[in-house]
Amino acid sequence: MTNKTAFNTSDGYDVEMMYLTPDMVFGPRNIMVICCYSVVLLLSAVGNVTMLLILLKNFSRTRSNRVFTLLLHLNIADLLVTFIHMPKEIGHTATVQWLGPDWLCRSTKYMDVFGIYLSSNLLICMCVDRFLAIVHPMFSFRARQNVRNMLIASWIIAALTSSPQKVLSEFCCISISFSKCLLKFRIFTFCLANHPLIDWYSQCISAATGSCNLENSTQYVLFNTILNALEIYILPFTAIVFCYGGILWKILHEAKAGKSAASEKGNEASSAFLRRSSYFLIRRAKNKTLRMTFLVVITFLICWTPYFIMVTLHFVDLDFSTGGRLGQIELNPMVENFLYIFAIFNSCVNPYLYGFCSFDLRKELRELCSRHCTISKFKRVRNLHNQNRSTDNQCSSRSSIRYSIES
Repeated sequence: MTNKTAFNTSDGYDVEMMYLTPDMVFGPRNIMVICCYSVVLLLSAVGNVTMLLILLKNFSRTRSNRVFTLLLHLNIADLLVTFIHMPKEIGHTATVQWLGPDWLCRSTKYMDVFGIYLSSNLLICMCVDRFLAIVHPMFSFRARQNVRNMLIASWIIAALTSSPQKVLSEFCCISISFSKCLLKFRIFTFCLANHPLIDWYSQCISAATGSCNLENSTQYVLFNTILNALEIYILPFTAIVFCYGGILWKILHEAKAGKSAASEKGNEASSAFLRRSSYFLIRRAKNKTLRMTFLVVITFLICWTPYFIMVTLHFVDLDFSTGGRLGQIELNPMVENFLYIFAIFNSCVNPYLYGFCSFDLRKELRELCSRHCTISKFKRVRNLHNQNRSTDNQCSSRSSIRYSIES
């Protein structure tokens, strides 16, 4: 009752602000986060849009090249992160609270994880494609079909795993002697919620329960975080270790076998065998495509590993009985924000990596500029021609009117 009376006083706003934590109020940290996101957004937009134009320009020539097909889909995933996730984060950080409707909260959160999930799935596809090309070259006869199937699976898996509860399904309540409601929770679902003490403050938060009223939702938040880490980091990391470990083993094994054959026989046949096996295999393994995918993979690990180490430390320091922090590990909120921005920075770096490794950028940019200039010149000539035709029609109509009057 006292609180309600206080809210109705002249300084009620100040009393309400007492219930807001520092991360719920706009401050210097928000300004720094907005600046960082803006820089990343600018760099990512320039790189991804430029690479999209280059990939589309060369699409007819590289349509049969499965690596360029993978790059095109990876570029689309990075564009989703660039033009949906980053602007949303900038706006949300500026307003602090969520000012949009509930459906916008759910849809933007859905697209946030969809773009990141799709990017991680495509990274797995690139690793598997290089693994099959080097370790099992006989699969090259079906390589295009394999890549097509992997791309379809990547989009479907990303759409399903990032779907809100209405798209997936809601688990039924299972009555057990020691539990009233089990397995009824929202997977990666967000909803609009109001502050329990301040009516005007709303936020887009994760909803751990459906119609069930669970006493402790910390376990479900942990479950969602594990699924998140599994899709974004653990599965790609496993694919990277397996695929590139197999590629390295294949290269070393074939090189060793070729050297042994050359030293034992020392004839022309063994030399030919050496050239066929190790030399061409090593040359094939060190081509631009393998180097490019390796750089993309290493950049992914560099960007995302610090963030998931921070997430692991967060849950190590969590008291699951109360949902609070144990206080044994101090995590600076500013560091948490910057680690996540650094993880999202991966979508900014990707186009520059495969752009420099796969294309002659000077030539491509020169051709894009010349094509743009040609189109602009054509439009100017067409507009001038239309203006001249309009002027001629006006003159001819005036002449015919003058002739009819004189007659």
